[in-house]
Amino acid sequence: MRTHYVILIVAYCGAIFWLSSQPEPPAPDLTFPGADKAAHALIYGGLAGLTSTGIRRSRKWSDPRLLRYGPLVFAVFYGLSDEVHQLFVPKRSFSLLDLAADALGAALVQWVLCLWVWRPSPLRQPERE
Repeated sequence: MRTHYVILIVAYCGAIFWLSSQPEPPAPDLTFPGADKAAHALIYGGLAGLTSTGIRRSRKWSDPRLLRYGPLVFAVFYGLSDEVHQLFVPKRSFSLLDLAADALGAALVQWVLCLWVWRPSPLRQPERE
């Protein structure tokens, strides 16, 4: 993976870690039901998308399973580690619903990228003889 993508992913993970280290993290006033879960889905969807872009742009990975599932697995395991980390932060706790929202957001973004963004274009396909 190219260095600038690694730096971006590490910075993104660092921002998540910093936010989850706060006993009362700064958050906009979201008043609709499930706003917390939507925020989790957006944040971890962003992590999966950034990781997916970094892997795809490196052009060094040929295993389609890594391209398809690697970013999702990375985001979910980082979400799990974040939930465990919150066990040690005052006023924070481990939540399976938060982890499920993390996984859902990461899966949705990866699904969209795989189906509509990373799908090979018919114009770029080599002609068969």
